[in-house]
Amino acid sequence: MKKFVSVVLAIIMVGLVVLLCINISIKSMAAKTVSNAVVANETTDQIQQVITENFPNVTDDQIQQIQEVISTSSSINSFTDDLLNQITEATLNGEQVDTVSIMNQLSQVFVDNVAQIEQVIDQDITDEQIQIVQERLTDQNGALQTKINEVVDSVQSGSTSTTEFLQTYQTVSSMAVRVGCIIGIIVCIVLIGLLNRSLYDWSIYAGVVAIVSAIIIGLFAPLVVNAIEFTIGLRVLNMSIDIPVSMLRVEGIVLGVIGIILIVAYIILSRKFPKYEKSYY
Repeated sequence: MKKFVSVVLAIIMVGLVVLLCINISIKSMAAKTVSNAVVANETTDQIQQVITENFPNVTDDQIQQIQEVISTSSSINSFTDDLLNQITEATLNGEQVDTVSIMNQLSQVFVDNVAQIEQVIDQDITDEQIQIVQERLTDQNGALQTKINEVVDSVQSGSTSTTEFLQTYQTVSSMAVRVGCIIGIIVCIVLIGLLNRSLYDWSIYAGVVAIVSAIIIGLFAPLVVNAIEFTIGLRVLNMSIDIPVSMLRVEGIVLGVIGIILIVAYIILSRKFPKYEKSYY
């Protein structure tokens, strides 16, 4: 009976671990998706135009490096994350998104990366040139503003299924779910240890759970995401998107390593130490 209960607890742990991994990665994946589809390209285009106008000797290779600096910038990912949060909150609460403040925040992305861009082109960028870029990024009639307005309008005018999708996204990515998963995993491990009357038997169950979760997160989840990304893009953003799944694969690798370590630890401990008898409890 205790083996059966232990297996049930292990299955519950698999679900909790998978949910925890999704919780950890979903916001980064969503932010990177929107950044790649909407923000990064238009932002780099505006910056590139100012750079080429003022520094005609800049090479194509340097332009590509500038694009890489902006698209991988932590500040642009942070901006996109804030944009998603504002769109989600406003849509679910029936409010309007303040795109003006969003654009003002975006102008800071260039300022945060000026030093790196100067290093790439090996020239100084003046305050006047910085201001020109900021004005283009915050232009109410500019391409970037138009693109963001289209995304906001598409989400806020979406169907009931769009609202349900946003509600699910908000719930799954919440801190409450993360804390709940962690507590649930710890409780399952403690219960398995008590049921098997051993201080290390839990490690074999946890190891198997980690490996099974690694397969689900690292192999199957990316396939599912790739299969549904087109539908999600059209339903939510009204455009085709490419959802990055590299973080899921990294999580899968980490879980696999943890699983192997736990199983090896169990083998070593089971040979070195006997199980505790009932009298110990």
